[in-house]
Amino acid sequence: GVVDPARVACYGGSYGGFLVLMALFTAPERWVGGAALRSVTDWRTYHPRYTQPRLGRPSTHAEAYARSSPIDLAEGLEDPLLLLHGMLDSNVFAQDTIRLMEELIDLGKDFEAMLYPSQGHDFEDGRHWLDEYRRIERFLARHLGPP
Repeated sequence: GVVDPARVACYGGSYGGFLVLMALFTAPERWVGGAALRSVTDWRTYHPRYTQPRLGRPSTHAEAYARSSPIDLAEGLEDPLLLLHGMLDSNVFAQDTIRLMEELIDLGKDFEAMLYPSQGHDFEDGRHWLDEYRRIERFLARHLGPP
C-alpha cells in the first residue's frame, strides 16, 4: 500500500543508466518510464579490461554480449525513455548513446534525448548539471502524474 505500481519509473547514471535501459527493454510492464544518463549501451565498445573478465571476448562469447547489451534489446522499449549524455565523456563514450538513438529511430521507437557538448562523465559545470536534473524532473512529473 506504500507504492503505486502503476506509477513507478527508474533513473540512473553510468552503470545505473545501463540498468535503466535493461529494465525498460526487458521488463516494460513493470515501469512507467525511465531516464538513463551516460549509459553503457553496448558492452562490445566498453573497456575490455572491465568487460572481458566478466563476459569473455566478443569474438568468442558473442551471445553473452548480445544478451547483456541494451542496444541488442532495444526492440523491447514500450515506455517513455529519456537519454542524457555528455559529449566529452571519457569513460562511457557518447557514441554509445548516439548509436542507441539511431537504433531506436530505426525501430520506430519514441524517446527523448539531450547531449551536452562540453560535459564529461561527471558533469563539472553547475548549469549543465542543473539542466540535466531539471529535464529528469520534468520527464518524471510528466509521465508519473501528480502525487
